[in-house]
Formats: sequence, structure tokens, C-alpha cells
Amino acid sequence: MKQLVITTIAAALLVAGTSATGAGPLGQLAQAEGGDSVRVEAGISSASGGLRLNEILASNRAGRLDDEGQTSDWIEIHNPGASPMRLGGYRLTNDPNVPDKWAFPNNRIPAGGYHLVWMSGLDRVSLAPQALRTSAATIPFETILIKPGADWRYLLGSGNRQSTIGWIAVGFDDSAFAVGPAGFGYGDEDDATELPFGTTAVLIRREFTLKEPLMSESLVLQVDYGDGFAAYLNGTRVAAVNALAGEPGLDSVASGSREAGFAERFDLSAHAGLLRQGKNVLAVAGLNTHRESSDMSLRIALGVLPSVCHANFRLKKEGGRLYLVAPDGSIADQVKYEQQMADQSLGRPSTAPALWGYFLTPSPGFANVGPQQPRPVKSLVSFFPEPGAIEQGDEVRIKDKSSAAVDIRFTNDGSDPDGSSRLYREPIEIVDTSLFRAAAFIGDERASPVVPGTYLVGRRPALPVLSVSMMPDDFLEVHLQSSARGRGSERPAFLELF
Repeated sequence: MKQLVITTIAAALLVAGTSATGAGPLGQLAQAEGGDSVRVEAGISSASGGLRLNEILASNRAGRLDDEGQTSDWIEIHNPGASPMRLGGYRLTNDPNVPDKWAFPNNRIPAGGYHLVWMSGLDRVSLAPQALRTSAATIPFETILIKPGADWRYLLGSGNRQSTIGWIAVGFDDSAFAVGPAGFGYGDEDDATELPFGTTAVLIRREFTLKEPLMSESLVLQVDYGDGFAAYLNGTRVAAVNALAGEPGLDSVASGSREAGFAERFDLSAHAGLLRQGKNVLAVAGLNTHRESSDMSLRIALGVLPSVCHANFRLKKEGGRLYLVAPDGSIADQVKYEQQMADQSLGRPSTAPALWGYFLTPSPGFANVGPQQPRPVKSLVSFFPEPGAIEQGDEVRIKDKSSAAVDIRFTNDGSDPDGSSRLYREPIEIVDTSLFRAAAFIGDERASPVVPGTYLVGRRPALPVLSVSMMPDDFLEVHLQSSARGRGSERPAFLELF
């Protein structure tokens, strides 16, 4: 079992083993029934097979992160029909007098698919720069156009007399090029196609066929390279690093150095219009600084990132209305919601889309299939006596105030409790310094925040104690990476003041 690190500041450092009726410019609103439970007619879109609101989370505290690593609130749009649909022309608003408050981009939702909108107020329809810049970002990269290990046609510079005039064009005859899988290079012993030592330029081409428009308007080039490259989509230069202006040839060299080993992403969304149904060509020149260089690398993938939408307004946690407005100005769907509980979503079950209710486990991007609650579950877990100094042999009780019938589950090894954790039934005798985590559950679903309780046996410090507790691996990772920055470098911890 892993040990839990508990750092106490100013006292000690120790390691412990342990919808309302009405009318407005948008038309007649649906009827909401009964308190926190919301029942809404399936709406115009549901009856006609159009788009509809499917799930909202107006108090996202510990759930899914957006592309900036923030816990923004979100809503989910669903296409229940049998054919793909475009979002262009649809709008969102929380004010019936302002139907054009926020407009969707013309993204495509597949039949039976889902589309997430972050209610952050940022008003943008593109990814954050950090999500595009590195392959280590949490946004999944869908290499649907050219996969990382795909075969390419390639041509080397050393002693080759093949004409390369117009090699970036779609109609160029590349039959004299060799064929090999990516990546290309030498000196690293990790290249699928090994190039001769001293290669300064390799020209590669890959044809791909686009049978229908992309589901997303995003287009992303992922490249791991050393030392430079220039990329062309259907004859147009779309990305380059350490490459001089003009069409590269077999005698070109990189204008600067860059060590390969991690991929960078380049946003080509502004060039998505270059794509055509049918045959397309991505041509890339991989460049090295000089013949004496010890290594060279070029690995390419082309695809999309999930479309990211940030609306220009936020959801009110105390409750409100939300409207999905159709291109013709009518209400495609709408919902009235009451005050929300943290990390509990309001949504329609996939088996009964006319019934809105609450889900303890939100499911952004997927059907709502979990048990549905008629109203938010309000639950407060606490320890008695209060965490802090305690005598060996004393007993700890875990109490709960809840609006529903819940079970209390707990751990004492530093991990968060889940549906299989120990069930609290009776007071717990304390024999050594311990750290508990406890939460309320309905079935296997957590219905309250996780609450920590640290008990220091035989320690009664004269000064106040600030306790920061976290898993040892996380503790070491945070403190050993002095150059780490941003949300991706943060790790969960609990803070307690005694």
C-alpha cells in the first residue's frame, strides 16, 4: 500500500502510514413542473429529428477540463436523427429578447452524435494555443487524414538527378520517388525509414482521399522534426519552421536547429478550405542544418482536434433559462433549471428524452445512461471530533446531512473513496496518525465532495498546523520538476488548518 505524505507547516513535517410558462419573441415556452425536478416537452427539434439540448452542467468543480485546463461549465447538444447535421445558423441564448446572443460555427454533428459547448464567456470557436502547440495536451488528436506511421513517397538529395520542379503540386508525377513509412531520419535508431548519414533534405509526399467534408472545422498538422521543415497542402505552403522562403529543393538546408523528440502541433484551420473532396496531397520537406549533423528526424500526421466552442455568456448557478434557437428563428429546444449542485448535471435520459432530471455522474459527449435523480442531491459529510490532534484509542465518527438516502464510504490510505470502498457503519478506533477520505454515495455514484480528515495521534503542537496531504508520487513529481508550469503540472492535494 502506498504511503501518504502529510506536510504540516509551522508545526512539523511528517510522513504518515496511511422551464416556466410564458411567451416572448422566440415563441411559446414549454411548461416546467414541480420544484427542482424539470420535465420539458421534447421540443420542436425532438419531434422533427433536429438538434436539441441534452445535458447541462452549471457548477463544474471537479469534472471535465476545457482546452485551457479550466473547469468551465458546459452544455451538450445532441443530434438524435439518422443523418448528420450542421450547426451553422443555430444560436444559444439565455435571454428571449436577444435570440442572437451566441452563434454556433458550422461544425457537423454525426447522426446520433453530441457536441459540447463550454459556457466560459470566452466567445471563441478555436482551441487554446497551448492545446495546439504540444502533443502532450489533453485534447485527443484524431489522425483521420494521415496517420503517424503511414507510407509516404520520398526523394533524397544526395546524387539524385530527379527533377523536383513543382513537386508540391497535386498533379506532380512522383512515380520515381521511393516508398517508406514515417518517420524519416538517421542517428536516433527510432526511424521507420532510415536515411543515409549526412542527409540534409528529404522531400516526402502523401496522397489522401477526402470522401466527405470534415466533421470539425479544425485542421491540425503534427510534426516531430529536427532541424526544420516546410509543409504544403495541395500546393500551398501552410506551415514551416527553420525553412527559408520559396519552394525547398534537394539542396536546401535548415536555417536553424531544433532537437527532435516531441511533436508540435500547427493549426491549419485557416487553410481547411484548401481541402477538396477526392484526391489531396500533403508535401513536406524535411531539412537538416548540415551534412555533419549527428541526426535528422521527420515524423508527420494530419488530422483534426475535436471542435472546441466557448460561448460568450455563462450559466447562472442559481438557476435560469437556456434556449437553442433554430436557423429560422424559432425555438429548437429550451430548458428552465433551478439552483445547481456542484458536479451534478441536468439532462435527458437516452431512453426517455422528454424527462429532464439530475445525474450524479455527468457524461459529456455521450448518452445519459446513469441513474437519474428527481432533484439535486444535497449532501454534507463531516467528521467528529474535528480533525486534528487526538489520543490513541479515541473514536472517530463520520456524519452526513443529506436530502436523499445515501451511504457513507471512506478510505484511510490517501485514495479517494469509490463505490467499492469501505462502508461506514460504526465509530472507528484510532491507533496511529491517520488520514481519512469520506464521501456520500447512492449506489456506486458519489453524491458529495470528498472530505479529508487528518488525525495526529499523540501530537499536540503549540502552534496552528497547516496540513497539505497528497500521494507520495504526486508530491515528488511536483517538487522535482522545477521548470514545470501550468495546469498540466498540478496534482491534487488536500489542505487542512488545525
